Amino acid sequence: MSTHRIHRDGRTLTVSVGMIEVTTMGPDYEPDPLWSHIDRSGHTHMWVGGKLPTLVQRHRDWIDDDGDSRSDSWRECIECGEEVAPGYVVRAGYMAGARNFVPGLRSYELDGVPVSEEEAQRFIATLTPGTITIDEIGS
Repeated sequence: MSTHRIHRDGRTLTVSVGMIEVTTMGPDYEPDPLWSHIDRSGHTHMWVGGKLPTLVQRHRDWIDDDGDSRSDSWRECIECGEEVAPGYVVRAGYMAGARNFVPGLRSYELDGVPVSEEEAQRFIATLTPGTITIDEIGS
């Protein structure tokens, strides 16, 4: 939870934002701009502007022996149908085990009383530099 208090003329607006963890379980991948592949039929495949123009995505849903739904997807050459696994690299700046958060729901209190976002925005609209102080309570 990230909380800020905005003080003006003896009034206090408290803005609290819940933080949602979005840390991935493994590396974050992006297309490898140096990857290329020539399939058995001689067709060349590579990333072009983040897309694979010579490949098509295929998908199949199926039920395993335990009755659970499963899904497979793969890419294949649009000319010959050979399955091709495109190259990827770990996204620059990825740090294993690093926790990532995004802002979630916001709540507002004016002088300790819960208010709507619209009421909070009306209070914020009256603020001018030099007339307020802001405290960060936690993050």
